[in-house]
Amino acid sequence: MTRTVSSRVAGVSLAIVLAAGAAAPAPFARAADAGTDFANATTTITNTDVQQLIANVASQGENPVTLNLHKYIGDPVATQPEYTGGQANNAADGLTPANGVQFSVRRVNNIDLTTVAGWQQYSQLRNAQRPDPANLGPATTLTTADGTATGSFPVGVYYVEETVTPAGATAVAPFYIALPLPLTSGSGAERVVTGWNRDVHVYPKNQQVTGEKTVDDSRVYAGENIKYTVSGSVPAVPATNTFDGYDIVDDFDETRLDVVDRTISVTLTGGTTLVNGTDYQADKGAGKFGVSLTKSGLDKLVAARKANGEQTRVVLTYQAKLKDGATPGEATNSAQLFPPNTANTDADFTRQPINVDNPDRNVTPVDVPAVKTVLGQITINKVGENDAALSGAKFQLYRCAPGTTQTNAGPITVNGTDTWTTGNDGSVTLPAIQVEDFYNNAAQQDSFDYCVVETQAPRGYALNPQPVAASITNANRTNAVKITNVKDNTAINLPITGARGTLFAVIGGGLLALLAALYFARRNRTA
Repeated sequence: MTRTVSSRVAGVSLAIVLAAGAAAPAPFARAADAGTDFANATTTITNTDVQQLIANVASQGENPVTLNLHKYIGDPVATQPEYTGGQANNAADGLTPANGVQFSVRRVNNIDLTTVAGWQQYSQLRNAQRPDPANLGPATTLTTADGTATGSFPVGVYYVEETVTPAGATAVAPFYIALPLPLTSGSGAERVVTGWNRDVHVYPKNQQVTGEKTVDDSRVYAGENIKYTVSGSVPAVPATNTFDGYDIVDDFDETRLDVVDRTISVTLTGGTTLVNGTDYQADKGAGKFGVSLTKSGLDKLVAARKANGEQTRVVLTYQAKLKDGATPGEATNSAQLFPPNTANTDADFTRQPINVDNPDRNVTPVDVPAVKTVLGQITINKVGENDAALSGAKFQLYRCAPGTTQTNAGPITVNGTDTWTTGNDGSVTLPAIQVEDFYNNAAQQDSFDYCVVETQAPRGYALNPQPVAASITNANRTNAVKITNVKDNTAINLPITGARGTLFAVIGGGLLALLAALYFARRNRTA
C-alpha cells in the first residue's frame, strides 16, 4: 500500500504527493514519518502501475519528467491543498515571487522507480535523513526567474537542496521528490493510480525574516543615555521542532557612544524575558556587541513561535551613553540578525555564541535599517571694541520659544555643568547637543530654539543679560555666535543680573554722605 501526501517539508509548503510502493503481491505496512510526513491516504501501486510507468513515461525520452520549483516569500500555511499529483495549482497566488534562488537537484542512485521495491524504498525516506553522497548523482543547478525554476530529468528519486537563498529570508530544508508522481482517482481504500504526472510542480516557500531598530533620544545631551531597541521576526518552527540559533549583532558609533552593559535585555513576544548567561550569551567587539540565544533560550523561542505565530519577535533593548567628548555629526547605529537555519536537519545541532568581530554563521545575515542621533554644537565668541577677544565671560544655555529669545527652559546641564567660560581667545565651545528638529530618528517640528545667556561679563565690561539666539538644526548643525560687550565706566563689575541697579544705589549713597559732610562743616564754621 502506498500513501499520498499533502505535506510540509521542514517548514516548507509542498503541494505534492509522494507515493510509496507495495512489495507485490501484498501492501507493506505504513512507516511513521516516512518520506515527507505522509498524510492519511491509501493507494496501491502494483506491478501493473510500474509497467505503465516504464511504458508511458520512461519511453518518452532521455529526460521525460519536468520539475518546476516555485519559490515565494511567505509563512507556511497551516493546511495544505488536496493532493494533485504535483500538478500546478493556485496555492501560492498573491505571494511575492522569490527570484535568484538556486537549487541543487541530485538523483538518488540506489532507488529504481521502475520497480515496486524502488517505490517501497522511497516511501521509507525521511527528509531529515541526509543521503550518502556516494549514492547521489551529479548536481543540476536550477535558478528561479519570476519565482520559478524548471529542469527536465530522467525517472527517479531526487534530493533537492536550496543553495542560494533570497536576501532577508530563511532557506527551505532539503527534500526528496519522486519524478514522476502518480495521478489517482477515488478515495480511501478505493483510491487507485490512473496515470503519471510528467510535469511536477513543487511549491516550497521561504519565510522572510525582517528586523527593525528604534531609538529614543528626545532632548539628549552629552553625558546622557540613549535607549535603543532592535527586534527581529522568527520563522516557523521546522520539522526538527528546534531552532539551531538566533543572534543579534548591534553596530554602534563607538566614537560617540558607550554601551551601558547593565541595561542590556532580551525578551520574546508574549512577555518572556530571557536570562543573561542562561538563555543568551553576550559578546563585545570593536564598536559592536551581540547576543546569541542558547539551547535554553531557543527552546523558549520555539514555544513562543508556536504560541504567537508570525507575530513572534526577538527584542533586544539597551542604553548607550552619549560620550562627554562627542563631536557634532550623526551617531549612527545599525544591526544584523542571524536567524535560525531552517534548512538544517540536525535536531541536535546548536550554534556556538557568536564572535561579533568574525560572525561565522551558516545563514545569510539580515541587515536592519540604521537609526541616528544628530548632534550639533554652539561656539560663543566674546569680543569688545575693535573685535578684541574677551576672556572670562560666563554663559548658560536655554531653550527659547521658536523664533524668539524668550527663555522657557533652562539653564541646561551638559556633562554635569550648566556654565561655560570664554578662554584667552575669547571663545568657548559648548559640548555636543541634539539639534532642534530631529530626534527619535525622524524629522520633527522645530518647537524651540537654543539661546545663550551671559551671566558674568569680563572684568571692566558691562553685562549683556539679554538672551542671544543660537539655533542649530539638522540643516545647520553648528552655530558660531558673536557677542559684543561695551566697557563699564564704573569699573565695577557685579556678576548678576540687576547688578547695575545695585551700583547706582552705592553711588547714590556716597553722594548723600558727601553732601552731609559738607553741610556739617559749613555749620561748624558759622557757629
